[in-house]
Amino acid sequence: MLKRIGFTRNDLILVAALLVFAAFGAWRGVNIGVSSAVAEKVIIRVNGEVLTELPLDEDRELGVTGYDGGFNVVTITNREVYIREADCPDLLCVKHAPASERGELIVCLPHRIAVELE
Repeated sequence: MLKRIGFTRNDLILVAALLVFAAFGAWRGVNIGVSSAVAEKVIIRVNGEVLTELPLDEDRELGVTGYDGGFNVVTITNREVYIREADCPDLLCVKHAPASERGELIVCLPHRIAVELE
């Protein structure tokens, strides 16, 4: 005793609208990811002020003295940046994966150091 369930005109309009919105959202997400992926430089801030800007394509290591004398070692290699060493108590910044895309951020909160890719 199953009844046949039919679609009304309004049901079809609703399904079509949802498909259009889903397709637009997927297209928009792909465009955002592609346009913002390539980073060119690393900006290092201490306590909110820019300490230095470095190109991402040059391998180097930089010791950074943070707020209240804290010390971090920022490493750029193979177009990636990471904090290799820090003397903060939690070491979350050292455990953070290397960053390589525009907009990524590595932060050491105790030392107030931010490493941002742009």
